[in-house]
Amino acid sequence: MSNSVLVVWTVVPDTAFGRIFIAATAVGLVRLHAEAKVGDLDRAAEELSHYHNVRLMPLDSRANRGCKEDEEAPEGLDAACVVLEMTAARLRSFSSNLEAFTPAQSATTTEDDLACVPVDFAFLAQGRGATLLRLAVWRALREVPRGSVWDYSKVAKRVSRPSAVRAVASAIAANPVPLVVPCHRVVGRDGTMRGFSFAGGVAVKRRLLRMETGRMFVK
Repeated sequence: MSNSVLVVWTVVPDTAFGRIFIAATAVGLVRLHAEAKVGDLDRAAEELSHYHNVRLMPLDSRANRGCKEDEEAPEGLDAACVVLEMTAARLRSFSSNLEAFTPAQSATTTEDDLACVPVDFAFLAQGRGATLLRLAVWRALREVPRGSVWDYSKVAKRVSRPSAVRAVASAIAANPVPLVVPCHRVVGRDGTMRGFSFAGGVAVKRRLLRMETGRMFVK
């Protein structure tokens, strides 16, 4: 497939969130999806196939370079594999920290495991439902540091759309790479959770914020 974009994927098993599907281009991560029910991970891969001119390849294809002996390796294969392998390692570390954390502890002081994982926003811009506002929101969410919590209106102001709080909330719910783009660090102005479109839902969001901030979020 000439001029196609190579997307390499794998599944990270046995995390605090269950099995997680991750996919990346040579530029960065493009999908992080936790399995909630049977078939979820297959659907995550199928969704990526709808992008224009994409070539999907499982990570284990790297062993044979994803091609026949007389063919060159696909362009971007090694770089995409590096992104995936780094993401998987960082996810395992993040998961281990969460599993070891207890409510009796104060906030953990470990580094933000996933902050250095690159995201390919240019690729995400091609996706169904992708808009300039959504992309701006996802980029802004990467600015929320570990230990901090923003409300939806602050995100709206950050993307210069102060009156579009509902649209901003919709963009946050559609985040294709949660944890890496830390949408769990956004709550209502009064501290309410409002929701979390990832494995475990609001209960996991509360635990993540307790671990990162030391604060209790009970609403």
